[in-house]
Amino acid sequence: MNITEAFRRRFENELGPWKIGQVVITPISGRTCFFSLNHIEDGDETILEPSTDPFKMRHWVKQDSQGKFRALKGEKNLPRGWIIKPLDIFQLKEALDIVYPTAIANWLLREDLALRVTSFPETAGRQTGMYRITGITTDVQREEVTDELCRARCLKQRLWNGESQPPEDGEIPLLCPEVCNLFIASCRAKIKGKSEEES
Repeated sequence: MNITEAFRRRFENELGPWKIGQVVITPISGRTCFFSLNHIEDGDETILEPSTDPFKMRHWVKQDSQGKFRALKGEKNLPRGWIIKPLDIFQLKEALDIVYPTAIANWLLREDLALRVTSFPETAGRQTGMYRITGITTDVQREEVTDELCRARCLKQRLWNGESQPPEDGEIPLLCPEVCNLFIASCRAKIKGKSEEES
Protein backbone atom coordinates (compact mmCIF):
# COMPACT_ATOMS: atom_id res chain seq x y z
CA MET A 1 0.00 0.00 0.00
CA ASN A 2 1.20 3.50 -0.85
CA ILE A 3 0.37 5.30 2.41
CA THR A 4 0.73 8.83 1.03
CA GLU A 5 -1.53 8.11 -1.93
CA ALA A 6 -4.12 6.39 0.26
CA PHE A 7 -4.03 9.37 2.63
CA ARG A 8 -4.53 11.80 -0.27
CA ARG A 9 -7.54 9.89 -1.57
CA ARG A 10 -9.20 9.82 1.85
CA PHE A 11 -8.78 13.54 2.48
CA GLU A 12 -9.80 14.64 -1.01
CA ASN A 13 -13.02 12.63 -0.85
CA GLU A 14 -14.24 13.43 2.67
CA LEU A 15 -15.27 16.67 4.33
CA GLY A 16 -13.59 17.79 7.53
CA PRO A 17 -12.73 18.80 10.10
CA TRP A 18 -10.97 15.73 11.45
CA LYS A 19 -9.57 15.01 14.88
CA ILE A 20 -6.48 12.96 15.65
CA GLY A 21 -5.26 12.79 19.22
CA GLN A 22 -5.07 16.36 20.49
CA VAL A 23 -4.99 18.08 17.12
CA VAL A 24 -7.67 19.14 14.66
CA ILE A 25 -7.32 19.27 10.87
CA THR A 26 -9.52 21.90 9.22
CA PRO A 27 -9.99 22.45 5.48
CA ILE A 28 -9.24 26.05 4.53
CA SER A 29 -12.27 27.73 3.03
CA GLY A 30 -11.82 28.71 -0.59
CA ARG A 31 -8.63 26.69 -1.05
CA THR A 32 -9.02 23.25 -2.58
CA CYS A 33 -7.13 20.57 -0.64
CA PHE A 34 -5.41 22.97 1.75
CA PHE A 35 -5.62 22.58 5.51
CA SER A 36 -4.75 24.10 8.86
CA LEU A 37 -3.52 22.12 11.86
CA ASN A 38 -3.70 23.18 15.51
CA HIS A 39 -4.36 21.97 19.06
CA ILE A 40 -7.98 20.95 19.46
CA GLU A 41 -8.38 23.06 22.63
CA ASP A 42 -7.24 26.28 20.96
CA GLY A 43 -10.28 28.36 20.00
CA ASP A 44 -10.57 31.63 18.15
CA GLU A 45 -9.71 33.56 21.29
CA THR A 46 -6.38 31.77 21.71
CA ILE A 47 -3.23 33.64 20.72
CA LEU A 48 -1.62 31.29 18.23
CA GLU A 49 1.93 31.24 16.91
CA PRO A 50 1.46 30.78 13.14
CA SER A 51 3.75 28.99 10.72
CA THR A 52 3.71 27.65 7.18
CA ASP A 53 6.53 25.15 7.82
CA PRO A 54 5.40 21.63 8.82
CA PHE A 55 8.87 20.84 10.14
CA LYS A 56 8.53 23.58 12.76
CA MET A 57 6.25 21.04 14.45
CA ARG A 58 9.36 19.24 15.70
CA HIS A 59 10.07 22.15 18.03
CA TRP A 60 6.46 22.52 19.21
CA VAL A 61 5.83 18.87 20.09
CA LYS A 62 9.20 18.01 21.62
CA GLN A 63 8.29 19.40 25.06
CA ASP A 64 5.10 19.84 27.07
CA SER A 65 3.85 23.21 28.30
CA GLN A 66 6.21 22.95 31.34
CA GLY A 67 9.25 22.35 29.14
CA LYS A 68 9.57 18.63 29.98
CA PHE A 69 10.63 16.26 27.21
CA ARG A 70 7.71 14.27 25.76
CA ALA A 71 9.16 10.77 25.50
CA LEU A 72 5.71 9.27 24.92
CA LYS A 73 4.49 10.55 21.56
CA GLY A 74 0.85 9.76 22.28
CA GLU A 75 0.92 11.45 25.68
CA LYS A 76 -2.00 13.68 26.70
CA ASN A 77 0.17 16.78 27.14
CA LEU A 78 0.64 18.23 23.66
CA PRO A 79 1.45 21.95 24.10
CA ARG A 80 -1.04 24.55 22.91
CA GLY A 81 -0.73 27.95 21.22
CA TRP A 82 0.35 27.14 17.66
CA ILE A 83 -1.24 26.82 14.23
CA ILE A 84 0.30 25.71 10.96
CA LYS A 85 -1.24 26.65 7.60
CA PRO A 86 -1.73 26.48 4.72
CA LEU A 87 -0.72 22.86 4.25
CA ASP A 88 -1.23 20.91 1.06
CA ILE A 89 -2.04 17.22 1.42
CA PHE A 90 1.62 16.17 1.41
CA GLN A 91 2.68 18.79 3.95
CA LEU A 92 -0.28 17.78 6.12
CA LYS A 93 0.89 14.17 6.21
CA GLU A 94 4.46 15.30 7.02
CA ALA A 95 3.17 17.40 9.91
CA LEU A 96 1.00 14.59 11.29
CA ASP A 97 3.93 12.16 11.03
CA ILE A 98 5.92 14.55 13.22
CA VAL A 99 3.19 14.98 15.84
CA TYR A 100 2.10 11.33 15.91
CA PRO A 101 4.71 9.11 14.19
CA THR A 102 3.25 6.04 12.39
CA ALA A 103 -0.34 7.08 13.27
CA ILE A 104 -1.43 7.66 9.68
CA ALA A 105 0.19 4.46 8.43
CA ASN A 106 -1.33 2.40 11.26
CA TRP A 107 -4.79 3.86 10.62
CA LEU A 108 -4.74 3.22 6.87
CA LEU A 109 -3.26 -0.25 7.23
CA ARG A 110 -5.97 -1.14 9.72
CA GLU A 111 -8.63 0.19 7.35
CA ASP A 112 -7.13 -2.10 4.70
CA LEU A 113 -7.07 -5.03 7.19
CA ALA A 114 -3.29 -5.16 6.82
CA LEU A 115 -2.09 -3.86 10.21
CA ARG A 116 -0.06 -6.43 12.12
CA VAL A 117 -0.76 -6.55 15.87
CA THR A 118 1.98 -7.99 18.08
CA SER A 119 1.17 -9.39 21.51
CA PHE A 120 3.16 -8.42 24.60
CA PRO A 121 4.68 -11.93 25.04
CA GLU A 122 5.97 -11.84 21.46
CA THR A 123 7.51 -8.38 21.90
CA ALA A 124 9.00 -9.28 25.30
CA GLY A 125 10.39 -12.50 23.83
CA ARG A 126 12.41 -10.52 21.29
CA GLN A 127 14.24 -8.49 23.93
CA THR A 128 17.94 -8.99 24.55
CA GLY A 129 20.55 -7.71 26.98
CA MET A 130 19.24 -5.74 29.95
CA TYR A 131 15.65 -5.93 28.67
CA ARG A 132 15.55 -9.71 28.31
CA ILE A 133 14.17 -9.88 31.85
CA THR A 134 10.86 -8.42 30.62
CA GLY A 135 10.01 -11.92 29.39
CA ILE A 136 9.13 -12.85 32.98
CA THR A 137 6.72 -9.93 33.49
CA THR A 138 3.64 -11.24 35.26
CA ASP A 139 0.08 -10.40 34.23
CA VAL A 140 -0.28 -8.29 37.38
CA GLN A 141 2.89 -6.32 36.65
CA ARG A 142 1.89 -5.79 33.03
CA GLU A 143 -1.52 -4.52 34.11
CA GLU A 144 0.10 -2.13 36.60
CA VAL A 145 2.34 -0.71 33.87
CA THR A 146 -0.67 -0.43 31.56
CA ASP A 147 -2.53 1.57 34.22
CA GLU A 148 0.42 3.80 35.12
CA LEU A 149 1.80 4.44 31.63
CA CYS A 150 -0.89 3.74 29.05
CA ARG A 151 -4.27 4.50 30.59
CA ALA A 152 -3.04 7.40 32.70
CA ARG A 153 -0.83 9.10 30.11
CA CYS A 154 -1.38 7.87 26.55
CA LEU A 155 -4.18 8.50 24.04
CA LYS A 156 -3.51 5.44 21.90
CA GLN A 157 -5.83 2.44 21.65
CA ARG A 158 -3.94 -0.63 22.83
CA LEU A 159 -4.61 -3.11 20.04
CA TRP A 160 -1.93 -5.41 21.45
CA ASN A 161 -4.06 -5.68 24.60
CA GLY A 162 -7.37 -6.12 22.77
CA GLU A 163 -8.66 -2.68 23.83
CA SER A 164 -9.96 -1.56 20.44
CA GLN A 165 -12.99 0.62 19.77
CA PRO A 166 -14.46 2.11 16.57
CA PRO A 167 -13.55 5.74 15.82
CA GLU A 168 -16.10 8.52 16.05
CA ASP A 169 -17.17 10.40 12.93
CA GLY A 170 -14.30 12.57 11.73
CA GLU A 171 -11.79 10.87 14.03
CA ILE A 172 -8.50 9.34 12.95
CA PRO A 173 -7.71 6.90 15.75
CA LEU A 174 -4.32 6.68 17.41
CA LEU A 175 -3.50 2.98 17.38
CA CYS A 176 -0.90 1.02 19.34
CA PRO A 177 -0.35 -2.34 17.62
CA GLU A 178 2.70 -3.21 19.75
CA VAL A 179 4.03 -2.09 23.13
CA CYS A 180 6.53 0.76 22.90
CA ASN A 181 10.09 0.91 24.21
CA LEU A 182 8.92 2.95 27.20
CA PHE A 183 6.50 0.17 28.14
CA ILE A 184 9.31 -2.40 27.96
CA ALA A 185 11.56 -0.18 30.09
CA SER A 186 8.75 0.30 32.61
CA CYS A 187 8.22 -3.47 32.83
CA ARG A 188 11.92 -3.96 33.53
CA ALA A 189 11.77 -1.31 36.25
CA LYS A 190 8.66 -2.95 37.74
CA ILE A 191 10.38 -6.35 37.91
CA LYS A 192 13.43 -4.84 39.57
CA GLY A 193 11.30 -2.79 41.99
CA LYS A 194 12.60 0.54 40.75
CA SER A 195 11.04 3.66 39.37
CA GLU A 196 11.40 4.21 35.63
CA GLU A 197 14.03 6.92 36.26
CA GLU A 198 16.13 4.59 38.42
CA SER A 199 16.11 1.67 36.01
